[in-house]
Amino acid sequence: MDHTLDYQKTIEALEAERNKLNFLLDKIGQGIIVTDADLNIVYVNRSAYLSSAFRPAENARLLTDITDDSQIISSVHACILTKTAQTYDLDSAENDGKIYSISVSPVAGEWIANGAILIITDVTHF
Repeated sequence: MDHTLDYQKTIEALEAERNKLNFLLDKIGQGIIVTDADLNIVYVNRSAYLSSAFRPAENARLLTDITDDSQIISSVHACILTKTAQTYDLDSAENDGKIYSISVSPVAGEWIANGAILIITDVTHF
């Protein structure tokens, strides 16, 4: 029995679901960055780059490719090592008066052994 057609339909359905998820994650106002234990970028959405703490970098592989902020880098390291979440406010690096809430939480699962997820929210007007 040839299962090629079944596999193709499954692949197409999974691709459609992935595309929907990527569309939603790119449209939300919060920045999302996922790293593994070595600070390799697993995922980053477009909204993350709206914060002045992160800069778009073509072919970025490491968190340090998109930010030099020592507080962000050290909080990700601490989160991964201690497996505890952290939340703090970060003033804009552009001196434009913006304030960002940075939440760093440990993440682990089948697709990532040990890492962190950063949620970046502009809280300037709250």
